[in-house]
Amino acid sequence: MLHSVPFALCTACAGELQPRQVVSVPRGSAVMIDGRISPGEWSDAKRIVLANGATLYVKQHEHYLLLAIVFPSGKYGFTDLFVNGDLDLHASAKLGERKRQPDGTWSRRDWWNNDRWAANVSRMEKFDGPELMREKRP
Repeated sequence: MLHSVPFALCTACAGELQPRQVVSVPRGSAVMIDGRISPGEWSDAKRIVLANGATLYVKQHEHYLLLAIVFPSGKYGFTDLFVNGDLDLHASAKLGERKRQPDGTWSRRDWWNNDRWAANVSRMEKFDGPELMREKRP
């Protein structure tokens, strides 16, 4: 069972969880971290609608906290998960983390340092104006 860990979530265009909001995280089945939400895969998760219509799904499986963010149709962005106020786990076109320093400032992001956590990245077609790569379907 997971212990209570304070965290805050901030997503571009989606807003953030209210500070100190307590969320009861249900136990659920494992998921495939592949950038897709398959039918039924998150049906056992807590569903929270964030600002601007983005949806957060959260559940636990064994020793893992599992989160999925679904942006409204036509929207895209990044996600920062702040753990204990001292660690920021970032997912966008890159994965990385940064830590709060003793003086309250944040360290530079340590890109591709995702030791003990995993996330999907947004695949960019070009960087001169955000344009995500189209998903190829069989």
